Amino acid sequence: GKRNTEVLQAVATGVHSLIQMPPSTGSDLLVTGRFGAVSAPTVAILKGLAVQGSFIGSGELVVEIQGKNDPGGMGAVQPTWKDASGIRHEILKRDVANKTNTSWTDEHLHATLQWTSLNLVDVHHGSSSSSSSTLRPVWTFHFKTESGEVFLRVYMTWQSDTLFDATISMQKDHSHDQEGLCGNFDCIPGDDGKNATQQESYKISDGGLFQFIDASTGRGPVSPPAATELSGLVEGCVAAGVAPGLSEMCAHDISRLGSESDKKKDDIDDIFNSYKFFGSNRAVTPSKRGAGCGHPNGHR
Repeated sequence: GKRNTEVLQAVATGVHSLIQMPPSTGSDLLVTGRFGAVSAPTVAILKGLAVQGSFIGSGELVVEIQGKNDPGGMGAVQPTWKDASGIRHEILKRDVANKTNTSWTDEHLHATLQWTSLNLVDVHHGSSSSSSSTLRPVWTFHFKTESGEVFLRVYMTWQSDTLFDATISMQKDHSHDQEGLCGNFDCIPGDDGKNATQQESYKISDGGLFQFIDASTGRGPVSPPAATELSGLVEGCVAAGVAPGLSEMCAHDISRLGSESDKKKDDIDDIFNSYKFFGSNRAVTPSKRGAGCGHPNGHR
């Protein structure tokens, strides 16, 4: 479909290559996304990003949301960075209790974690943020070449226990061919779209660098809610303004908050707002939710 003349891309569940440099191998730079949704969706939501390759000293960054059966528990985020020496560091942990702003830096990565009431929204629509009453963690990752030049920026906002917002900004290097679900970076948006068959060629069947994942669904296995509970939650999502086509995913995410007594209004509202930004049956600020491959000022 389209929104404001821009192609909206529905990404299938699982792990996919977003940026490959060079095409097919990604040995210089490979950015992968972990997408998850309910059992048989047509649209997936972003649950993790990973960056690796020789351009960043063969470093590896992995940021992903954990599920309720994973070591950190539902919604936990512990980014890891493997440096040029092969040492893996746990950095910028999402500390819900203290909400501490922190940073990490070495020769190939400068990263920050800030707790803020500002949300990422679609940079194509002339705005960089929107206000929220809830403090959320925002991770910023600046990747540097061997010469110390920042050439790739990744911004990730934790929106709920089940999804991230993300924007990728990269300086175009015309001497290197690029491909991936984010496109070929030739500044012609019309040739960047990937249909279902083309998307399949960018799927990474073994899950890549991600740890907390069922490779087929993007999530660890969970018990589905009862049909009667799901029906009520779907109605609640639609009543809150979530587009009908996204209401079942919205309902599944709310069910993952736990029993009725565990569900907090703020957590439910966060999920409502996340899905309304992606697709709403009401007039809201347009914003692509999940994985954003933004290209402000000639960058992508």
